[in-house]
Parts: sequence; structure tokens; C-alpha cells
Amino acid sequence: MLTVNNVSLEVVDNHANSTVLVIPGFSIDAYNSTVEHCKTIKSNVAIVKFNGVSDYAKQHVYVYESGSTKKVKAETAMYKKLATLILGKIKPLKNVTLLAKSAGAGVAWYLLKKKQIPLVYLQAPGFSDLTSPIKPPKCNQIYLAWNEDDDKIPYKTMPKVYKYIRDTIAKSSYDTLVYKKTYPIGKHEWQSAFIALV
Repeated sequence: MLTVNNVSLEVVDNHANSTVLVIPGFSIDAYNSTVEHCKTIKSNVAIVKFNGVSDYAKQHVYVYESGSTKKVKAETAMYKKLATLILGKIKPLKNVTLLAKSAGAGVAWYLLKKKQIPLVYLQAPGFSDLTSPIKPPKCNQIYLAWNEDDDKIPYKTMPKVYKYIRDTIAKSSYDTLVYKKTYPIGKHEWQSAFIALV
């Protein structure tokens, strides 16, 4: 059972009028890497820290075969719950831009169903369900990025993810633009050139 204790928010106040909400992957390594990579961001930075979610995912989601119906259902339920928990933490934030990667970008996708965020940056989003029709996100621009040598969420999945996002926003009343960015190297690490766009 995921609770409010599984999610915390670390805020760096750079005395700016806007905040970049950053949702990394679930592991502590992903969080630490995110803290380092986001030091160049001039806006206030609010980084989501997942507590025990990596272990929860291993026990309740990643035990199922990749692409199986059980894994898709378990992953979707987890992402929706985490999105709800994050929503409760970010209500005080103003002028939010969203930056997310990996499983964090999967969570971000469901957060966008609940909160309007104009600018969204997703790197190698990790979500399995690319077929279910869902409520279109509330945003104006989505930037989707991938490192071509990503060894965890392969670059070859980008066209399917891009099409799914485009098909989903086509049903929206928002005039959302979607952009693709690719980088030759970087593995599954944050791409500094992508963060520089924020």
C-alpha cells in the first residue's frame, strides 16, 4: 500500500518566480543524480523523492512479465496513486514547469490528468500502457527526449510513445504541441542538453 510517506518534496529556493517540478526515477541513485543535474536550473526547483517505492515496484509491479496485462495494470495503478500523492504536495507551488524521467515520467503522465502544467519535459518515459484511452493531459507543450544509447528504456520505443502521446492529446481541447529531441549518447542518465531547455 502506497501512502503519503512514500513521497516527499525537496525544494531549492533560488528566489525565482517560477518552479521546475522534477520527478526522477524511483531509486535513490536516480534521485541523487537528479539533484546534481538540476543544479544548473535557475528557477526554484522542487524534486520529488520516492521513499521505498523502488522496493514496492519490485514486489508488486516488476514481478510480472514485461508487456503482460498484469504488469500494465499494476504499473498504471501505482503511477496513478503516486500522481495523487504528488498532487497533494505541490499545491502551494506557482508557475510550475514539469521535468521528469524514466518511471518518474510515467508518474508525470498521470499527474497531467489532474493538474494543468503548461510546459512539460519528459525524458525516456517509462510506461507500459500505450493503448488504453485516457483523459488528455492539461498542457500546452510537451518535449519528449531520448538518448539513442539508452540501455534501460530503449530508444526504439520512442516512436510508439510519441504516437501514443500525439493520439491522446488529439482528443484534447487544449492546443498542445509535441516536440521530439534525440541525443546520440547518454545511456539512461539525464541529458544535460535537454535540461538546459527548461
